[in-house]
Amino acid sequence: MFDITKATQQAIYATWDYIAADAYELCEGDNEIAVELVLDASRLAMQGYADADAEIKQLCAEHGFGTVREVLAKKMQLL
Repeated sequence: MFDITKATQQAIYATWDYIAADAYELCEGDNEIAVELVLDASRLAMQGYADADAEIKQLCAEHGFGTVREVLAKKMQLL
């Protein structure tokens, strides 16, 4: 459906690493929730990944947030 850049993929992993200690239990074993926690509330931008945040926002505008979250959860394993 769509691909993300390597830099955005790395930004997602790095942001998850930053929030995982506080967010892991909230996910209840659901990788899609983990992806949502990374993408939501401009966390990528807050972690200094403005380009990654912009790429995700563009994808969300084109495909919808739910679709982006679902596709990335299938492509990227955070949990």
